[in-house]
Amino acid sequence: MSAGRYDIKIDQGSSLDIRVTMTNVDNSPFDLTEWTPRGQIRKTHHHPVVDANFTFLITSATLGKMSIQLSAAETDAISAGETIEDDKSQYVYDIELEHTDGTIKRILDGIVYVSASVTH
Repeated sequence: MSAGRYDIKIDQGSSLDIRVTMTNVDNSPFDLTEWTPRGQIRKTHHHPVVDANFTFLITSATLGKMSIQLSAAETDAISAGETIEDDKSQYVYDIELEHTDGTIKRILDGIVYVSASVTH
């Protein structure tokens, strides 16, 4: 399994819930039973500050189903420029799975575009 590329648009101040179904190369469900997901948003790949930590809800481990989430308060705390094309509105992220044996697999990565909120 190699990481998939998926860019995310976040509306600042809104809840984020991305539903994912993991599959093996043969399209069978990827069993998440012994895996723990983790993921972060940062300004750049090596930036020392974590702008947000995703939370995860495993909805069916044996069927490889989970939700990647951020609360409205968490998205509100991510800075944004005037437009999503503005450098101030662009971040990077990745999602990894850690197995109980210590194996780590990156499953998703991409760019995060943050659309500034007017109403606070």
